[in-house]
Amino acid sequence: MDFKQAKQKKERGFSVDEALEEINKEKDKYEDIIIIGVTKDKEIEFSYSTDNNGAAIGYLEVVKQHFIDEIIG
Repeated sequence: MDFKQAKQKKERGFSVDEALEEINKEKDKYEDIIIIGVTKDKEIEFSYSTDNNGAAIGYLEVVKQHFIDEIIG
């Protein structure tokens, strides 16, 4: 693990590489996936594998609510 990954792990609990490795290890169990990333230039990039935009919006709402619940605690 390089310095950047070690810093990410300490600050966030996971490095970017670790998060991707965890998802990749169990990729066969997923039916849909949404990936959102922020580049070094602070641009937001995303990729998704669902053909149902309504479902994708619903997934994002679930994630949004999860973060709100963590903030409110």
